[in-house]
Amino acid sequence: MLELFTPYMLFISFFITVVFNLWLIRLKLDWVVILIANLLLIMIMEFLGIAEYNFLNKVLEWIFDFIARIISGLFEGINDIVEGIFDNTVGGFFEKLKRIFGIPTTPDGDRSFGGGGGGVSGR
Repeated sequence: MLELFTPYMLFISFFITVVFNLWLIRLKLDWVVILIANLLLIMIMEFLGIAEYNFLNKVLEWIFDFIARIISGLFEGINDIVEGIFDNTVGGFFEKLKRIFGIPTTPDGDRSFGGGGGGVSGR
């Protein structure tokens, strides 16, 4: 029976959610009660098996993804700032000390560790 309404389920879910929220607002309930009622609506829709069409799930997913991108961007920015400060102060000081004492500044030290070899030849 649900397969018949599949193309329209997102609209039906949106319509139910809007009407439900308008009804809650008309009752002049607190915003906390409205949030709890919407969470209950999500649970009921999940129980009925139509949660994949739930409008609120899609909005909440978008909001959480947006917040996660903002937080990860902030941490990446802070990390870049701290690395830049380190490279310009302490890291630069160590690099100059290495150059003064003749220590190679590349990670591998421009040294070769083996390699080549001709294998074993038979006589």
